[in-house]
Amino acid sequence: MRHWKVLMLALVAVALPNCAQEAGQLSTSGSPSRTYVINASAKSCITKRTEDSSNPSPNDVGAAFFQVQYLNVSWPNTQKTLIVASIRLKFQGGQFSGGNYVCEFAGDNLLALNDTWWSKGEAAVGGPEIASYKAPTDAAQRYTPAQTVPITCPIVCGGLSASTAFQASGVIDIIGFSRDTNGELTPERTTGFISIESLGD
Repeated sequence: MRHWKVLMLALVAVALPNCAQEAGQLSTSGSPSRTYVINASAKSCITKRTEDSSNPSPNDVGAAFFQVQYLNVSWPNTQKTLIVASIRLKFQGGQFSGGNYVCEFAGDNLLALNDTWWSKGEAAVGGPEIASYKAPTDAAQRYTPAQTVPITCPIVCGGLSASTAFQASGVIDIIGFSRDTNGELTPERTTGFISIESLGD
C-alpha cells in the first residue's frame, strides 16, 4: 500500500521594492494555503499541456512534491509591458540535499503556468495592447495583457524528502524585464516569501 506523506505549505507572498520605476512596481501575491503531498510522482504543467490525451505521458515530477496553487503577478504600468522571464522558488537548510533547494520555471515551463501566456507565447503582464508573440503580424491576435495575471496551472515542485518532520522558509523570485513601445528593456524583479512544513512519517 502506498505510504502517504504530508507536507503543509503556507504561502505568504509579500511584495518588496524593486528596480521598477514610477508606476511600474512589479509585485506578487498569494493566498495562504495548506496542501497535502504524497511520496509519489506528479505531472508538470508543461506535460499536461503537451501530452496526447489518447496516450498520456508519464509523470515527470519526482516525489515528494508540493504545490503553489494561488499566485498572482501584478504590473500596474499601462505604458510598459512586463515580460516575466523566470519564477524561482528557493530554500536553504540541512534538510535539503546540498543545503539548498531550487525550483525554477522559465521558457515553455513558465508559459505553461498560465493559459494566456501559453496561447500567446509570451509571459506578458500589463502595459498597452501588443501583438501575439506567436502571430505578430495577425491583427486579430493582438491583445492587452491583464495587469494582474494568476497562475492558472498550479506550480508543482518535487524531489523533496518528506520522511522526517521539518519546517523551512524560502523565497519566490519573479524576474523579468519591462518593455516600452520602442522596445527598450529594463530589468525588473520582486520577491515573495514561502514556508513549507513536512509532518514526516
